[in-house]
Amino acid sequence: MTDWIQRLGKWRVVFTGRLLGTRLITDPQARGARDWSDKLNALRVEGKMISELLISQGIFTEEEFAAAIRAESPAQAEAVHDIFETTLLSRAQVNAITFLLLEKGVIDQKSFVARYQEECRWLCEQYEREFPGFRATDTGMQIHAALAALTMKGWPH
Repeated sequence: MTDWIQRLGKWRVVFTGRLLGTRLITDPQARGARDWSDKLNALRVEGKMISELLISQGIFTEEEFAAAIRAESPAQAEAVHDIFETTLLSRAQVNAITFLLLEKGVIDQKSFVARYQEECRWLCEQYEREFPGFRATDTGMQIHAALAALTMKGWPH
């Protein structure tokens, strides 16, 4: 069975290169960018997964969810001045929601992990479309040099 969570983690190399250019794996800035990328990927997967679950359960509608996001965005922009602070705040919110859903029996751990794997697969596929020439595999990133070169045009060196 493919471990899509691990495959999603491989994409951090691409995002680090996009932000900082080619760096050694031990470079502190590159390590920070990879760690941040992992956190954002997890938030993206979990946010999508949880919102779809709650919509399917009839807790709220897609329209209500979209309206809540629009209403929340200006408030968060004023309250949070730093992108890293935003990431940490979002992580705490998603963790709290996930814990409550598990605790109240809305979801169970086995189905949560299975759905998480599926969402990670979906996000890997989205990234493959967004970044032609790159594909996450069980052993690392598979890079098609000619396509990747076109994708990376304009990235820092």
